[in-house]
Amino acid sequence: MYQNDAARARAFWTCDAEDLSRAEVMSRLVRGRYSPDGDLVSTFPISVRWVAGLSVEVRTQLETRFRLGSGKSNGDTVWRYLVSNPDAQTLLTLASDPAAEDTNGFDRASGRVPQTEPASDVAHGRDREWLVGTRRCTSQGTVDVVDLDHPDGHVIADVDAPVAGYVYFNEPHYSERRAWVDGHAVEVRKTNLAFTAVEVPAGRHRVELRVVPVSFYAGAGISGLTLVGWLTASWRAHRSIDAGRV
Repeated sequence: MYQNDAARARAFWTCDAEDLSRAEVMSRLVRGRYSPDGDLVSTFPISVRWVAGLSVEVRTQLETRFRLGSGKSNGDTVWRYLVSNPDAQTLLTLASDPAAEDTNGFDRASGRVPQTEPASDVAHGRDREWLVGTRRCTSQGTVDVVDLDHPDGHVIADVDAPVAGYVYFNEPHYSERRAWVDGHAVEVRKTNLAFTAVEVPAGRHRVELRVVPVSFYAGAGISGLTLVGWLTASWRAHRSIDAGRV
C-alpha cells in the first residue's frame, strides 16, 4: 500500500476555526497552502522562463536568492512557483536578471503581485463555514482515533485539548452527520469546504460522529402512512361495494 507520511492525521485538534462565507473559504484555500505545522499560508503563483541550458545547480541558487522556493516545471524551461510573502524589490531584481528570460505573476514595473479577490459566482446563502489553520496555536492538543470506518459513519476519538478549541476530522461533511462530546449532542460544522469539525472545551473528552439518516426515516414514515391510507381507502371501497350488493 502507498503511504503518504506528509499527510495530515485522520483527525487533529486546533485552537482556531475562522467563521467565513463559502466564497471567502474558497478564495483563501485557492491562494494558500498548508505548511507541515498546519498553518494556512497565503501563496502567489509566479512563473519564470529560465534561459536554455541553465544547470540544476545554478537554477537552485537563483531560486534561493530570489526566495522562490521549490517549483514545478512544465517540461520546458518555464517553472512555476508558489511564493509566500513576496517582496516587490526582490521580484524586480528577478525580472532584470539575465537568467530569467521572462516572468509572469507580478507587475514587472512595480514588483507587486495581484491580490486575489473572493471567488465570484458562489452562492453565499445563510450558512457559513469554518476554515482552519489561519491562526498559529501556541499549544498543541492530541487526538487519538479509537474507532472508525463503520457503514454508519461512526467515528470515535479521544481528545486532550490544552484550551478550548476544535477537532477537525478528515471525514466528509453530511447534513445528516451528528456529533456528541462526552455523550452530549453538539453542532457539526462544514469545514474547509467539504470536511467536518466540532467544538470542544479544554480537557479530556470523547468525541463521536455518526450519520443519522433522518430523511430516510422521514421518507419511510411517509411511505408507511401512504400505505396505511391506501389500504384504508381500499377497505372502505370494498365495504361500499359489498353494501351495495346487499
